Amino acid sequence: LKVAKSRLTKLTSNARWLGGHIVWTAVVSAIVLAVPVFFEYERECQFFDQMNQLQQAQMNYRFSSNSGSTFMSRVTSIVTGLPVRMMATDRTDGETLGTASASSSSASAAAGFRHFRAGEPIDEREAARTWESLKSAIHQIHNHNASHLSFEELYRNGYNLVLHKYGLKLYQGVEETVTLHLLEVSKRCIESADEDLLSRLKVEWEDHKMTMGMIRDILMYMDRNYVRQHPQQCVPVYDMGLRVFRDTVIGHARVRDRAIGQILAELRRELHDETVADPQLIKTALSML
Repeated sequence: LKVAKSRLTKLTSNARWLGGHIVWTAVVSAIVLAVPVFFEYERECQFFDQMNQLQQAQMNYRFSSNSGSTFMSRVTSIVTGLPVRMMATDRTDGETLGTASASSSSASAAAGFRHFRAGEPIDEREAARTWESLKSAIHQIHNHNASHLSFEELYRNGYNLVLHKYGLKLYQGVEETVTLHLLEVSKRCIESADEDLLSRLKVEWEDHKMTMGMIRDILMYMDRNYVRQHPQQCVPVYDMGLRVFRDTVIGHARVRDRAIGQILAELRRELHDETVADPQLIKTALSML
């Protein structure tokens, strides 16, 4: 009996130790898993709070072509603290999606933009409607009509598509939309005379970088999540846009050889100390390649 009692006591002690060890392991594992989720949630809350401040600033200032610097100075303190980069570094003043007018809410409603709550389920039909609103916004950006677009609403639409597992649909849709736009750009370049080709390419290149910066801003959540999780299949939106420009415009059979010929002609002029109209033209042309 003493031996049995001793063994039973030992087994009970071991069971208590093992049970306590399992509990502590579970607690530590839960904390380790919860901390990244908590900080991600905090970053999203901070972002949306600052977007609400930006939206309020948009409602208080009617943006016009002569008031871009005033508006931007007003919202600089708001956007500086964003957890991710909001403004594109290579765009001109006044050409940001943060320059919506007081009528942005009504204009976006007319365009079909909708607000979603995080976690609200989206079916295929709703996802298609949400993508169409983003596609329409991209067309407006390409047509330089972005002043009436709401950055916050567009960001939320992209956020919800990625959140509800439509990241691939969104990425492929953006790539297709940008490609179709650049096919029209390539037609304009084809129609340019040889001596004007590099200048035309430079104008289209600078415009494309600006618009891709704006598209990147509204799809930054996709870049930070879906693209980062699929590095073998996707590249960031901005880089994807530059690659499509290289393949669709510069790589076009009726543009590539002519552009290379003009680059070589410009280099020969510089080697012979001849006057060059635009010294940055060659540098810009080479950056496209």
